[in-house]
Amino acid sequence: MQERVRVEKEEAFDEYEEDEEKEHYEEDEERESDEGSDTSDQSDENISEQEAPWLARSTTANLRTYFMDVHGVKPTRGKRGLDAVMSRAKRADVLDVKAFEELQKVMPRETEKILGQDEKLTLRSFLQAHLHPDLIDSTLQKFRKLEIKNFDKLCEFEHVVQQPTFTPATSHIIKKALAAHKKDRALWEVFNIRMQAFQTFLTSQGPGHAETVKNRCELIKLMTNLEQQQPRVDLSYVLKWHKASAVGFVLVSCPEHLLPMAEKTVMRGNGWTSVVGTATNATNTIFLQHKWQAAMSAKWEDNVKNIFKLNAEMPLPQLAQKYGLEKQPTVVAGCVKGGEKCDWEMWHFKDPDTLTTRAGDIDSPGLLSITDKEGKARRMGYAPGGNKLEIHTRAFIQDHLNVNVKMALFSTVAELDTFFEKGMPLTWLQ
Repeated sequence: MQERVRVEKEEAFDEYEEDEEKEHYEEDEERESDEGSDTSDQSDENISEQEAPWLARSTTANLRTYFMDVHGVKPTRGKRGLDAVMSRAKRADVLDVKAFEELQKVMPRETEKILGQDEKLTLRSFLQAHLHPDLIDSTLQKFRKLEIKNFDKLCEFEHVVQQPTFTPATSHIIKKALAAHKKDRALWEVFNIRMQAFQTFLTSQGPGHAETVKNRCELIKLMTNLEQQQPRVDLSYVLKWHKASAVGFVLVSCPEHLLPMAEKTVMRGNGWTSVVGTATNATNTIFLQHKWQAAMSAKWEDNVKNIFKLNAEMPLPQLAQKYGLEKQPTVVAGCVKGGEKCDWEMWHFKDPDTLTTRAGDIDSPGLLSITDKEGKARRMGYAPGGNKLEIHTRAFIQDHLNVNVKMALFSTVAELDTFFEKGMPLTWLQ
């Protein structure tokens, strides 16, 4: 008996809060309609309506659309529904998009409260989001008879939601909503595991370690899969590393006497398994009869392609823009300075747009674009010490493999180690 009284009191309190939020919301709507629609956010006048569609309407409509489009708030009843979110925003004196974003920067917990992210999902709020209002109370009574008193209990005993206690339509809606909720909850568990792994590798191995980068990329992918819910953890530093750093590394050139030390730095020290080798290794000298240049070109292409595949799938353009991830992921081609053979290897990874091609006595900017027998355009030029046109490797990888590869040039192996310690920053790349 005491338990039933307590449950009824809790439900009555929930209903009181919802009615109060609705009253606040309606009062604010009436006040704003009296003030007119001349209060549009002037600070956003330089942003096009195509980029941010919520700017095309009045301030209140802007905020409502912004909450739905950017934060995944749904126009449903309950504490996480759009009306309740708008009511909390107005009580917090957040009346436009700019005010909300400024509050989010300085007091993120407050914006979580506005969005209802700190609200525990209850049976009532779950049903309000999915069933017709007229069915809420009767469905709650049926749950009570089945000893299902909270949402966690419903997740555990989902199998009892069936005929004859519930209609086929109600059963279908509830089970479908529960399946979606469990899927989201499973994604969040994976997300939290990845976050812990990222933090561990970031602290213990550094930002440029292969496992740190891999977990960082997986976090980006998971975050964009969960765009309907805002993460409840601070992801700013994850995004910071991702925006400013490369996502893969291949050691494409190194003097032979420095290779053992460089391999230790790259492979054992930082977890990258992508070391191409030297001109005189067994593959080049025995199997390919000293045609080391062709062999190196093939290994470069394979290594860059394989490293790029290891990284998480990048978000679609609209989601990339939403999270500020418009940049294309970059794979680094690392070169340690050496002799003539290293110069030839380095030429193949210089920015093709900065190279010149000599035709007679004249140096023309850029590489030559030559169409092969298959009708495909290849960018070609003359490497140092060469007198024959060669396909430029970086240009080929960018044009035909669609991988953004850039060169990092190191004077010593110590510089290579520093590059990893700093997280493979894009500012080092050429």
